[in-house]
Amino acid sequence: MSFRRLCRTHATSLQFAVLFSLLFYLVYQLKQLQLSSTESLLSKSRIENDQEADVVLSAQKLDGKQTALKGGSVPRWKTQFNSVSLTDSILAARHYLLSHINKDGTFVYKVYLDKRLRVSADYNLLRHAGSIYALESIRDMFPGSDLDEAIINTCVWLKKRIEPLDAKQSHLMAVWSKEPEVRKGKLEAKLGGAGLSLVVLSKALKINESLVSVEMLEKVGSFVEFMQRPNGMFRSKWHKQEGMTNFNSLYYPGEACLGLVALYQITSNEKWFDIALKAVEYLAMTRRRDTYHQVLPDHWALICTRELLKSSNLKDENRSLLIDHALKISKRFLLDQITSHTNPNIIYSFDQNGGICPACTRLEGLLAILNALPPKMWPSRSKEVVENGIDFVVKNQETHGQFRGGFRRQVVPRADRRHLEIRIDNVQHCATALFKYYELTNRNLNLKEINQTS
Repeated sequence: MSFRRLCRTHATSLQFAVLFSLLFYLVYQLKQLQLSSTESLLSKSRIENDQEADVVLSAQKLDGKQTALKGGSVPRWKTQFNSVSLTDSILAARHYLLSHINKDGTFVYKVYLDKRLRVSADYNLLRHAGSIYALESIRDMFPGSDLDEAIINTCVWLKKRIEPLDAKQSHLMAVWSKEPEVRKGKLEAKLGGAGLSLVVLSKALKINESLVSVEMLEKVGSFVEFMQRPNGMFRSKWHKQEGMTNFNSLYYPGEACLGLVALYQITSNEKWFDIALKAVEYLAMTRRRDTYHQVLPDHWALICTRELLKSSNLKDENRSLLIDHALKISKRFLLDQITSHTNPNIIYSFDQNGGICPACTRLEGLLAILNALPPKMWPSRSKEVVENGIDFVVKNQETHGQFRGGFRRQVVPRADRRHLEIRIDNVQHCATALFKYYELTNRNLNLKEINQTS
């Protein structure tokens, strides 16, 4: 059969094959175009977000002075959230913490709103210390003998955990985590536990000077120094039986630095301040190349930075490095907030589960920096994000019954029902965030300086 006759015989089949191939090619090209367009939009969005943040975070300097960004005046800070006032919310959290302290000085670690769930025998020394930190923060504005008694009782329990690192190093005192926090027969000295213990015990001396000796606290400070490498990086954990571990915590360095600054404030020994500064500068330097989407959500570093910035000992270059680092993390927190979602209950939270504690830790960090810096240096949308975040938190506080003032784990239901769990760190972080917001609303600010670009 000749080629011409073959084509004539199978013309329809050939035409169909050509058309099918052409159609397949066109679909393939269209798909590639859509992918390219999507990637371009995503890339452009990331660049625009980072460029927008750069405008704020670069803190333009003219003649060595920070210049304010353009912005109009704003109304006063919001202090009423539906039918609940900010003060009422703080006092309710205060009530929860005070009513959940055991006779031995521990906190009721967790409860369930669903009483059918079994409460396990967990405990955590860092969250114990963090809860005292919340009570001490509240005491600054809402003092009372009941608070003083609770702070001392819970600090006495904490003090009992302070023991020498080992027999050969009695000049180093660690704060030991024991069962049920760690495995049976094990003892762990956590950097963060030492840091937060320094914070709360130093402050408790204002209530009872004989609670703990400054010498003992300095030995805890020496343990923190022992955990620091020459470059400023901290190791996170020491095992009694095994020595230094490879475990690294995101939050322990900031907690340790906050403790060292507290120790410096009661001793005036600049050694402790210098160790803390070195550690935060290490964090700042290692995160310098991170974008606002990449930088880790280290709220404790921001809380410590606020305290470091109060010092007149800081050189300009140190201050600039700390502020740039703090503003970068703050911008990440601003970008984290959810402003649109199919589930309206998680709007203004900071994660897809509507987590209450993650929202409060981010608010703590943001509020630390807003309290530390003049309004002209605040990142854009700070006021809007913080007010909306506080609104989300207050809306999810328990308002009635034996758990009044507490905060559940998250908004989105879980199959194991643990979304109905109230743990002391949920309450700790929320109470502290609410108080730091209250503190900001009472600052004598020139409201016309506050930058609002929302």
